[in-house]
Amino acid sequence: MAETNWGRKETIIWPPHQPIYTIGALVLAMMATGLFVYLRFQFGLSPLQRYYLPYYCRTVTAGITHPVSKYQLVYVSDGESVGHPALDADVQPGSTPQFGGKALPLTITPNASVHGLYYLNREGPRDYNNKVLHAWIAHWIYGDVSLFDLFKMQLLFGLVAFTLQLPISINKDIRRRKEMKYGRRLKGPVLVTPKQFNKAVQGSGIGLKVDQWYASDQRTCAQ
Repeated sequence: MAETNWGRKETIIWPPHQPIYTIGALVLAMMATGLFVYLRFQFGLSPLQRYYLPYYCRTVTAGITHPVSKYQLVYVSDGESVGHPALDADVQPGSTPQFGGKALPLTITPNASVHGLYYLNREGPRDYNNKVLHAWIAHWIYGDVSLFDLFKMQLLFGLVAFTLQLPISINKDIRRRKEMKYGRRLKGPVLVTPKQFNKAVQGSGIGLKVDQWYASDQRTCAQ
């Protein structure tokens, strides 16, 4: 005789059993951290620091497995000599067209022009030792400030945002878990403390509002 299976087979568990409020708090904190990091990047770094930030990150990660990688540094020159790698004093925000790619988001500063530096160009892809280039960028572009220290405050703000949300989200997850396990009261009497009862009826314990009905036990109503 064939076995009879009653009910239906569920393929999707809903509502989810995961701590959704805590996960939501983590997601919001990560979004806030991303916003803080973006504001730091956009308004707290110099134009040259913004240009070299991908290289600053890449020389750390690529240097672990590949000693040498290709990069394109920015050079300033007088048009006759090769010139030297651009520093913060040489460039300012702007746009400089390039022959071999998109325009640089930089222009020559008036001070650099006074010293005979009129040309700003991005070199072609060239092999650099990752550790050596990382040390050069750290010293000359970021003033020996590490990658972590650049965004340390923003990461701390994100952690604080998550910490402030955590007690509320954990409390909501515990309450939600209990409702899923024991069920939720839809109607009928409920046992409450005097304080909870007074809060529900917006009373002080001396009198009751007569336009609403509340069910409770004798111990609850005794003040």
